Amino acid sequence: MPNIGIFHDKSRARKMVYILRSIPVLILFVTIASFYKEFTGALAYFFGIMGALFFRQPIPGLTPEISNDIWVFIFIFFIDFFFYFFFGLWLVSSQALLPVQTPLERLQTAFHLLLYIFGLHGPAVFIKDGQIQADYEELIRVSPGVIVIDYNSAVVIEKKVKQPSCLQLISGILITAIEFFKPKLKQTDPRNQYEATRVCGPGVTFTRYDERIRGVGDLADADHFESVCGAVDLRIQFRINERQLSKQPEKIRTKIHGYTRDGIELTTNVWALFSIGQDPEPYALQVTYLGEPCPENLRVVKIDDKIPGVLKIIALEDTLDAEDRLEIHQYAQGHPQDRKPYVNLDAPADTPVFNSSRVFSAVFSRARTKDDHVIPWNDLPTRVAIDYFRELVSTVTYDQLYQPISSNQLQADILRDKLRARLRNQALLSYRLIYHSSGANPVVGNRYSRNQVRISSIQPLTNPKVLRDRGIRLIACGFGDLVPVSDAVYKQRLDSWRASWQSETVETRAGFDAEVIRIHNHARVQAQRELTQCFSQILQNPDISQEVLAIRIFQALEALATEPTTQQLLPGDTIALMHMIHDWLLPGDFGLPPGLH
Repeated sequence: MPNIGIFHDKSRARKMVYILRSIPVLILFVTIASFYKEFTGALAYFFGIMGALFFRQPIPGLTPEISNDIWVFIFIFFIDFFFYFFFGLWLVSSQALLPVQTPLERLQTAFHLLLYIFGLHGPAVFIKDGQIQADYEELIRVSPGVIVIDYNSAVVIEKKVKQPSCLQLISGILITAIEFFKPKLKQTDPRNQYEATRVCGPGVTFTRYDERIRGVGDLADADHFESVCGAVDLRIQFRINERQLSKQPEKIRTKIHGYTRDGIELTTNVWALFSIGQDPEPYALQVTYLGEPCPENLRVVKIDDKIPGVLKIIALEDTLDAEDRLEIHQYAQGHPQDRKPYVNLDAPADTPVFNSSRVFSAVFSRARTKDDHVIPWNDLPTRVAIDYFRELVSTVTYDQLYQPISSNQLQADILRDKLRARLRNQALLSYRLIYHSSGANPVVGNRYSRNQVRISSIQPLTNPKVLRDRGIRLIACGFGDLVPVSDAVYKQRLDSWRASWQSETVETRAGFDAEVIRIHNHARVQAQRELTQCFSQILQNPDISQEVLAIRIFQALEALATEPTTQQLLPGDTIALMHMIHDWLLPGDFGLPPGLH
């Protein structure tokens, strides 16, 4: 590629013009100096003839010497000089100036170089990564020009109606001659002299005298030229929030505001990743029927096809629009024979893909704001995403945003997935249908042999959508953390969550207390039942005297009191009472259990 400084550096451009103009002057000076005698003799005879015609002077005689000078002058000046001049012009135009290869491109380069030498050239523009490397004054020049476009860019050129002039007549005659010789040179050129607009991809493009880059001349100055110009970047684009039409850096990006269903105002960043230079076919959706073949049963299938000979169903997603479902269903019903063995999708291209129709749609389908500002095509995806974001956030409350839906997913993650699916459906999409050879419904997690799966050819979705009509393919989108605007929301929600946690704590503690009381009551009843059973056995023995009976009853009470669960239930005065009874019934006996001392 040529150095871009040649096209937009004014001082260097002037030096280049001086150098180019000095070359033919130098050649002419050397030629005159080499044939000075013949040159002066031929000019003297010429001025003698002019004097005889206009001033009635005698006609000079044509001697053999003068005749020889005239023939030398004609040969040197009109044949030799112009031959070497245009031959040198052709050589310089072959590869030294522009990356041209064909004879037609060399001829066009030589013609534009000739215009450049005499100061009659049009715009000389270099477009790199979608940015025009030229001054605005250079772009509005009225004359044939040249545009060098790198492989990441494309440009839209349109005709302008100009006032007739001699330059336009001469240029039109030359261009018509070039168009006439195209078949002779066996070159093809997609442009036509009657086209009002044309889209040019990477390479060298020569413009006519009545052509300009789209948008040039529509504004009085170049303040907002970037938003209306016809140059586009084919690479993947990233935009976050809205780009304001302002030169103040602090206003380039602003937070996006939205309201939840309970009226909480939130701020976040909404972003989108998209391109008009990516072919949608390598990213085609794989669609199948889940049940009867009707539009409502169409599902997007995610398949793991990295296992040799095996296809695994990862997920079945119900994320298609109603219009797209109907279009896919109509194709499936109209082409039942379009089935072939399963093959993986082609790998995407490493470089941007130039598609003239998509570039044309992106440039000419621009929207306008209420202030009548043109919205660039690469700002439109984020604007659509912002509208969908606000709509989705308004369907949930603030508390629901952070409630877990599953073990590893929150409600906010669900909203991100919905936003991505809705914006994807608005953009450029392709699809292919998936069938099982037996007609069985796919099941998530199942593995199928490749020989059992059939696919259709890849088809584009043609339903009109806001991004699809502009040739934009969405790669990804989402939003950041949702932050409340007011700090009081944090405090209020924290108090609400704290009250909920405290209520749960009280309920849990009350349940534990009730369980402890129940256990105590159950142990008391159990102890009473065992004591009653022991007393019943003692009293039913008629051979025991009253003294022995009292001692056995006391021993039974002592055995019951030694149990750990019973000790926890006995009050302190009961233990003291047991000491008194033991001393009364069994004086001097120290066999009382250690726990009752």
